[in-house]
Amino acid sequence: MKKDRLLKLLISLNSKELKGLEEIVHSPFFNKDKKCIALFEAIKEYAPDFELTAEIKDGIAQQIVPSKKWNDASVSFLRSRLIKLINELFVFQELQERRDYKSHLLIKALLKHQNNNYALSIYNEVNNLNKNRIKTDVDFYYEQFLIEEKFTEYLELEKGRTSRSNLVKLHQSLDTYYIARKLNLSAEILSTKQIIGIDYDDEILHNIEHLITLPKYQENNFIKLYYFVLQILKDEENEDAYHSFVELLDSSISKTFYISDINIFYTHAINYCIKRIKKGRKEFKQHLFSIYLALIDNRLIYDGNYILVNRMKNIISISCQLGKIDWAKQFLDHYQRDLNPKIKESSTQMFKAFICFYNKDYKGTLFELAQIQSDIDALFFLNIRTFQLRCYYELFESEAFHSLYKTFRDYLRRTKKEIATSKKQSHASFNRIAYMLFRKKEGFSSKSSTDIRHKIEETKPLELKSWLLEKCNELDN
Repeated sequence: MKKDRLLKLLISLNSKELKGLEEIVHSPFFNKDKKCIALFEAIKEYAPDFELTAEIKDGIAQQIVPSKKWNDASVSFLRSRLIKLINELFVFQELQERRDYKSHLLIKALLKHQNNNYALSIYNEVNNLNKNRIKTDVDFYYEQFLIEEKFTEYLELEKGRTSRSNLVKLHQSLDTYYIARKLNLSAEILSTKQIIGIDYDDEILHNIEHLITLPKYQENNFIKLYYFVLQILKDEENEDAYHSFVELLDSSISKTFYISDINIFYTHAINYCIKRIKKGRKEFKQHLFSIYLALIDNRLIYDGNYILVNRMKNIISISCQLGKIDWAKQFLDHYQRDLNPKIKESSTQMFKAFICFYNKDYKGTLFELAQIQSDIDALFFLNIRTFQLRCYYELFESEAFHSLYKTFRDYLRRTKKEIATSKKQSHASFNRIAYMLFRKKEGFSSKSSTDIRHKIEETKPLELKSWLLEKCNELDN
């Protein structure tokens, strides 16, 4: 059932946030509408899932406004009021996490109300606190600029335009924010460019690269890490930059960053390792595994209370590829309890199939895949089909292989599920080349292994390229 905006917002709240919303709804400062309070109390009874049928919605509406339904204007107005109160909760939460931005707003209000001396004391207090500040991010540099801007305004109010002593500091704070944000966005753009090929003028980036190498910025670890990210994005062969990047990231300085930024940095490291592995650098599988261990240590495999299913899949996959089958089993046994209950059963079966496959237990793989009752998403379905096809190939099950090849081909042609075009193409190419290899294995193809290998090398995008090359080499032997 499609939920309206109010219910979607309520579902997104955890128990602590729902309690905070209750306090806001009942606070006369935020809300004096008793009908809005009554609406909240009625809906709250259906927490945390808020599964409201049309009949329940209309019943709640009639409790609050007799003879009115959920979608009538008077009830819709109350729902809008409640949404605005949720907005207030979100803004309050964000401000609580941004101490310096709150200070900026306070200084701005104090100057506006001509409490200049108090504004100065807040400015000094913020500066003293930031001398011992541990964590920084792009927002921190932005907030520093805003506070310096307000201090400059204070000086002009107190001493007139003859006092310009803070302009240099203001300019430097703007430079630091600009460079940090520019690097942050450039890294994101370059990553996206490599995936979907968007246009991007590198000239602007070149204009600040000479600034990054200045000593004052090289001493800034946040900027330095993004500098390394740009190096590995621009030149995949620059392994020295990668090793320097990971060494710095794994050091104690990572404690000076917020967890969201650490996650971004490690994601760049993961993507680099995957690229090197695809280029045949198998030693980067161990590098990749080490990064995943760091993610586990930093609890970066979680989204809220639940473990990220794709991250868990990748960890199990790379550990199995390195022959760490027992480690993978222990990891799955320990962490499967933290999977979202809605996908826990299917995900666990899928991961058991992974382990069986990499342990060359192909019948066991097919058995585990057959236990899966529902798909998590479209990519989950694609994973199942590629594993099944590879199992039939390894077991030399001709009838099953040909049947799956045809149904998978037709599915990729006709499916209306939201699958990226590149993913459809890469899986279609895998399916087609796996068929070529199987026909060769059966002895029914006149294509040479050299021709098939050339096809594998030149086809882009292509899923599971390394496996296809491995099977092609086996045919030579």
